[in-house]
Amino acid sequence: MTRNEAISTHRNQRHGKVLACFPMQYPRELLTALNILAVEVWGPPDVTPTHEMARIQAYVCPIVRHSMEFLASKEASQLDGILFPHTCDSLQGLATVLTDFGPWDKPVFHFTHPKGPLDSPRRTFLRKEFQHLATQLEEWTGETLTLEKLRDAIALHNHLDSLRGTLLEPTGQTLGPLQYELLRRGEFQWPQTWLEEIQEALAGVSVDVSKEAKEGGPARLLVSGIVPEPQGIFEALRQAGAIPVADDYAAIGRRICHVENLPDDPFDALMARYEALPPCPTRGASVDRRIGWLLERARSAKAEAVLLHNITFCEPEMFDLPHIRRELAAQGLPVLYMETELGGELSGQLATRLEAFVEMVLDARRKG
Repeated sequence: MTRNEAISTHRNQRHGKVLACFPMQYPRELLTALNILAVEVWGPPDVTPTHEMARIQAYVCPIVRHSMEFLASKEASQLDGILFPHTCDSLQGLATVLTDFGPWDKPVFHFTHPKGPLDSPRRTFLRKEFQHLATQLEEWTGETLTLEKLRDAIALHNHLDSLRGTLLEPTGQTLGPLQYELLRRGEFQWPQTWLEEIQEALAGVSVDVSKEAKEGGPARLLVSGIVPEPQGIFEALRQAGAIPVADDYAAIGRRICHVENLPDDPFDALMARYEALPPCPTRGASVDRRIGWLLERARSAKAEAVLLHNITFCEPEMFDLPHIRRELAAQGLPVLYMETELGGELSGQLATRLEAFVEMVLDARRKG
């Protein structure tokens, strides 16, 4: 099902609103409980530049610049409103430019999540943010948010995250274009539909119980970054002789937050799921927590090296970069840092760097 088909199905069958949601973290459970289809805006990768993109400085990340162009296009007319989580300064700037100078004249909502660990004041703040957004969305949709509806939506998303985590488990199963395409369908599909597709995919997964790097096999990499774009990155990895075996993309692995025993109070359950999220700089996680998380993922997947794949001008990711590279290298994990744009093809220069890095990893394996 394509993005446009998902929107059409939601309007015709569920008769609900469609809300454009910017990265990174927002309470999707609230949207599901209020019959709102979340359609995430990650650019999109390929847009035709016009004067609208010129409203944003050239040194701002391409997600923001492309989004400005997209929201001025006819395709954006399918959307009923926008939700801006407080992810970074660039997205907050886009929210201001978009509403103050056009071209957007539909409802705009904001969700401000606290930065850092959830101590008592941050918990109080986060709960009020959830409740405030819920009230705004109720008024917008005309729907009534009952505790039963919210509990059901939270249980659905919690189950979804369990299945997504299983799909990403480091079990020797290669993570490639097909897996990432399925995982990214959740950016626009209705959660129940997405869950059924993941269940079907998992039914056909065969698990390789040997997690060791096999002699003559491809190099095993942990991949980390904001979003796996351009999608040609996976083909470039394959051609270079490597496979991703663990994921830390903010758009994928860093948004999985399965909780075994959810609190009965749905707003406490929302906070429990928020607290269970892997560390991410967009939520103010310390670099030490990130390094610990990356090392844990790499070791459990028997990764031999790490690819830090960033899109250009993504400041939250770049702040942590020097510390992460230094500490991972100190732990014996070679690190390659690559910056790409959202769309287009991977440049020949980057492909050559990737090939040289993979050859170094494979050479180290051969030497024992």
